[in-house]
Amino acid sequence: VAVVLIEAPKSTRFKRLEKRGEDRDPRNIEDFELKEKRHDEIGIERVFDMADYSIINDGTLEEFRLKVSTVLANIGHV
Repeated sequence: VAVVLIEAPKSTRFKRLEKRGEDRDPRNIEDFELKEKRHDEIGIERVFDMADYSIINDGTLEEFRLKVSTVLANIGHV
């Protein structure tokens, strides 16, 4: 079993949520920051620390897929 952390810069995450536009998504940067603060309060960073691998999802979908494939190959699942 391997834990893979997938993260993106805050600005990238907010832009993606704006583009997605679902009802549950934050409507503005203030709501987004509040949601981020709640994640920090529940200790999400502890989960990050448990990751065996980390993928920074800050590019295109194709770049993300390549990064995932690379990690899976390193784990031995490809």
